[in-house]
Amino acid sequence: MLSDEQMDRKIREHVKAHPVILPEDYQTMVQEQIRTCCEEEVQMNTSVKKQRKKRIAAAACIVLCIGVCGAGGVRAGMNYAKQRAEQTSEKEQESFWKDAAKADADTFSRELSEKEQKRLNELAEKYKTEGLFPEGNILQISDKSEIVSDQICFLAQDSTFYLPEMALSDEQMLELIDFYAKRDYSVTAQGQKDAEEAENSVDVTEILQEEAVEKASDLLSRLYGIDADTLAIETEHDQTLDENGETFTTNRISYRDETAGISYLVSVDLQNGEIKTISAEKDAGSNYSKEIAENAAQYQNFYSEAEKMANAYMGENTIWTAKEMEYMRDEDHMLGTGIVNYIFETDTNSCVISYSCAQQHFYQVRYFTKDELDSYLADEKEQGAKRSLERVILDVK
Repeated sequence: MLSDEQMDRKIREHVKAHPVILPEDYQTMVQEQIRTCCEEEVQMNTSVKKQRKKRIAAAACIVLCIGVCGAGGVRAGMNYAKQRAEQTSEKEQESFWKDAAKADADTFSRELSEKEQKRLNELAEKYKTEGLFPEGNILQISDKSEIVSDQICFLAQDSTFYLPEMALSDEQMLELIDFYAKRDYSVTAQGQKDAEEAENSVDVTEILQEEAVEKASDLLSRLYGIDADTLAIETEHDQTLDENGETFTTNRISYRDETAGISYLVSVDLQNGEIKTISAEKDAGSNYSKEIAENAAQYQNFYSEAEKMANAYMGENTIWTAKEMEYMRDEDHMLGTGIVNYIFETDTNSCVISYSCAQQHFYQVRYFTKDELDSYLADEKEQGAKRSLERVILDVK
């Protein structure tokens, strides 16, 4: 089995040897988009860093729309495509927007055949003019180990589409077209929100960065039993709008433990000091794996440690209304992702502690409202079904 580095090298070599043939007017349209983006940058007068991400996201989306869907692209769609895209939820839009900013451009594991390209163009036209939509969605994965060979899989962290080696079906092509349409719409919508934010910017009350770091360090120490103040620390400041159009600012604080070979990331909302996500990443390798056999009894043994972390995060006096653990398995009772989630619920919110069986540590702590948890679990179930995985939920003892 190829390592991640070997796989990356093979993909780059293949793309170099088999370049995608773009339409003749590609360069013209890209240059026009760059010019437009530059004009918007001056008009909006926002930070250089934020504008760079916006140009990258928009350009990556347009290149794909042109290169895969033809000169017209999904961007030039008629009412059906527009109506479809407008149904994209605020949460989905934000997800598309953030994912688009993670890489300068998208990559495919293989080039489309001439027959596939022709059929894709035909379906793109039907998508726009007849409302021919897919039944499902592209499978979004968190790690290469989750790739399903007979489905289109999208890895957001490096913006790579892994295509089946066999010819794409009409359903798969429609899922690809649908993905482009929704992402293009989301990038545009978020760009407009940023423009409005720049025009209507107001002073926002924030906690001091020193206070944010203090909160993050204290929580990290309670969760993982480390002295966070002794670690190398970096902070990144990001301001955007929430689903209600309200400005919020986040400090993403990174900690690096060179001795242990672990990096920690804590996100602090500077408006209210809340910390909704904490993660720990070991240098040793990925948190994900499909090579681990199910062992429910072992997962029960990890529960007490998970509850300690949940109490450290939510408060020692928190009353849990439900305590469960959940994971995905295949028909051979192998873990689908190598991850076990411990879910601790109250009447109004919940805490999810995620354990990596591959790295043998609790690598993530997350906060959810009840609605957010329901949405997260429903999406996880849907994604699992696309990988032919069964979702197992067990009460913890």
